Amino acid sequence: MIKSIFKRFIKHYYAKIKTEEELFRYQEEKARLMETVRNHFCAFPDNKKLLFFAHEIRPLGASILLNNLASYFVNNGYKIVVITNPGCEIDMDLVSSLTSEVLVLNLRDDKDWDQFILSEIAANGVKKCLANTVISGRYIRMIKDQGFYVVTLIHEMAASIRILKAEKLVKDIGEYADKIVFPTDKAKEQFEEIASVSLKDKCIILTQGIYNRVEAQTLSRKRAKRFLNESFGIPENSKVLIGIGSINFGKGVDLLIPVLLELQKHNVTYSDNTEYHVIWLGNADDTAFYEWLSVEIHNSGIENYWHWAGFVKDKALYYDIMYAADVFVLPSREDTYPSVALDAASIALPIAAFKNSGGGACVAAEQHGFLAKSADIVDYSLLIEKLISCNDKLKLKCNEYAAKTLADHDFTAYCKEIESFLI
Repeated sequence: MIKSIFKRFIKHYYAKIKTEEELFRYQEEKARLMETVRNHFCAFPDNKKLLFFAHEIRPLGASILLNNLASYFVNNGYKIVVITNPGCEIDMDLVSSLTSEVLVLNLRDDKDWDQFILSEIAANGVKKCLANTVISGRYIRMIKDQGFYVVTLIHEMAASIRILKAEKLVKDIGEYADKIVFPTDKAKEQFEEIASVSLKDKCIILTQGIYNRVEAQTLSRKRAKRFLNESFGIPENSKVLIGIGSINFGKGVDLLIPVLLELQKHNVTYSDNTEYHVIWLGNADDTAFYEWLSVEIHNSGIENYWHWAGFVKDKALYYDIMYAADVFVLPSREDTYPSVALDAASIALPIAAFKNSGGGACVAAEQHGFLAKSADIVDYSLLIEKLISCNDKLKLKCNEYAAKTLADHDFTAYCKEIESFLI
């Protein structure tokens, strides 16, 4: 009996010590964070301090856009603290490119800790927040409770929102955000439908600028074709289809397998010896989907005509690969407003897109006026052939639209618009 009581006492005693040690470490961690935030914003004017919310920091469209926005603000004298979604993937190369003017802090899905981070940031004079993607809705009420003025950038359309099970987050953003920025009217309409409320006083339609601008005179198609030949073994007289983006179902990468087979079938039918090659730039967002794709490509016998290039960070290399292409393929099932479509349009590369697939289809329609029927493989293949034939009238349209794209989608102008919402 005495032995049992003694055991319980020892267990309780060490549990108490452990709890006290954990509490001490927790308080130490809070003190370190207070000092880090204070030092980061030390002697900086309050109107040049910003909070960013990042769903994730990795080489994907929305993350890269936010990264470039951060660079603009830093170059214009701002100090930024970025808070990230708990457990999100963080690409250290992207973080290191943000310079010392940007502090990155991770939320933990721990209400006490997350509120402490936000209260400490607010206590250091930060009053404005730029939140990225619908996932920011998870924390928008907590952010607002600390007195922040919140501008939210929305990049998702309805299907993506439902796949993410983010309907509640949409409603919270609709209720608590001060301004909501959409790239297209369609994205706004779908968001309002899910939020079940009109957001006309909060909504702004603003398409992003081209942060990957390149001077046309620096591009050489001959050099680009040679690079593809040396790097991927693609014959220089081949017809090259380039796609860019995360490798996932929404981007429609799988649809290019039957498209490539259809194009090859046309070659046999019409005794055309042209080789078609697909090159895809981007990382595998969905590993299982990528592995399934690789098996399908192998089983279809098109391995020698399909090339994965991964994410290309170097801007000159990125445009060299793109400039070697004959058509920019955008087989997305749904894509709000892909920046890569603007990149292609800016160098007069014709875009092949499906009807009703999002902002990329709008860019293609404005560029040359041709779209394939939704998810129609044969129609998409015929569209590619039409764009490759590229008669003088079509070339003129693409060249004129390239100039318009560069004029209408200046990234500095886009950033200044965002900045004006935060002043």
